[in-house]
Amino acid sequence: MALAENFSTQAAHCCLDEVLIMFGFLTLTYTEMLKSATGDDELMVTAIMDSLEKHWGKSDQEVFIAAVILNKTRPFSRTCKFTHAGIYLLLVKLWKCFYSGMDPPVELQSEMMDCLRGLDDYAGMDAWVQATIQSSIMNVSLIFLMF
Repeated sequence: MALAENFSTQAAHCCLDEVLIMFGFLTLTYTEMLKSATGDDELMVTAIMDSLEKHWGKSDQEVFIAAVILNKTRPFSRTCKFTHAGIYLLLVKLWKCFYSGMDPPVELQSEMMDCLRGLDDYAGMDAWVQATIQSSIMNVSLIFLMF
């Protein structure tokens, strides 16, 4: 629970891929709690699980999944559904959603491959992400020290 609260307290720094991972984490946590819950605890955990499922059902799930893939957080790496072709089809679907049915530019496929391989414009992305994470951790630590 502290992890979920940590993400919410840093809402300005929370990324889409973290939201998906948090949904999974909370679902797993409450599923485990439900196995041993009884009485009022069982009702509470069931209500929380229903709320999570309701909110996830209302969300634009493809956007979160694409963010996880493109940010290379890899929880789907063992799922054969996420081949390069599958990822490309997901991105095309999102492109058409965001741009009123317009077909994506032909460069989308090569941009996707460059991103996944960390090439060209994306070559320094891993270093940038790590530096941003470290900076965020330091900023959060400073905020907590102030209280």
